[in-house]
Amino acid sequence: GSNAFGAVSPMQIGIGGASTNTWGGGPAHSASQVVSGVATDGNGDGVASVYEPADAIAGAAKYLLAHGVQNNVSGAIFAYNHLQSYVQTVLYWAGVYSRGGYTQSNTTTVSAPECLTSAQTTAVPNQVVAAAIGYAREQLGKPYLWGGTGPDAFDCSGLMMMAYRAAGISIPRTSQQQWAWGPKIPASQVRPGDLVFFAGSDGTPTAPGHVGLVIGKGMMLEAYATGFPLRISAYGTSTAAAGDGTVVGFTRPWAHAGVKLPPAQ
Repeated sequence: GSNAFGAVSPMQIGIGGASTNTWGGGPAHSASQVVSGVATDGNGDGVASVYEPADAIAGAAKYLLAHGVQNNVSGAIFAYNHLQSYVQTVLYWAGVYSRGGYTQSNTTTVSAPECLTSAQTTAVPNQVVAAAIGYAREQLGKPYLWGGTGPDAFDCSGLMMMAYRAAGISIPRTSQQQWAWGPKIPASQVRPGDLVFFAGSDGTPTAPGHVGLVIGKGMMLEAYATGFPLRISAYGTSTAAAGDGTVVGFTRPWAHAGVKLPPAQ
């Protein structure tokens, strides 16, 4: 459906008043009535509808073409969204998708890095973890910034601190402090909401330099490194983290002796 600004479809194409109607007409109208805007009948059913993927995607392509994407991809994306971090995120994922490696199921759903498979999905243990993961997910695509604690950019430990702060729990600021704060959890008992630590590019096994938030089996949400937007990735490989990707261990912030969990709802 449309939002308060009259924008719909994957690319949030405007369907509002004259000044915001980039679609050119109502959200779904006869293709013969298309006289302006990016409205497109991509599937040939005679209707140009922002709710039909074939139409909306073709309309988005038409919008980008009108803004010179052939000669300046980043400029065309910026014309749509005047936020450089958004442009960087789109270009990053375009590169990921162009390298392939995705499998298609019997439906039209294609697995993507930000989605977990059923084998990777694990129930969250409590509402605190749900809130922490929810906050972290909302930051996906934002840029990495060393020393960043939001709201526009984060570093690895800054994201962990702010995610748990959003859930009502205060944890230390740096990855080394967070590791020492604990409590430590065996790898066999890891659950969503736990922190996974790596030696990283500027740390050691006893003073980890990188940390991520476990969100499922073998999967974490992390602020990776400069030039990469916040992302979801696998933590069980040496390429999962900046620098030395060897997993040092895990901690469970909400189980710390100094933390009092809110009553279950």
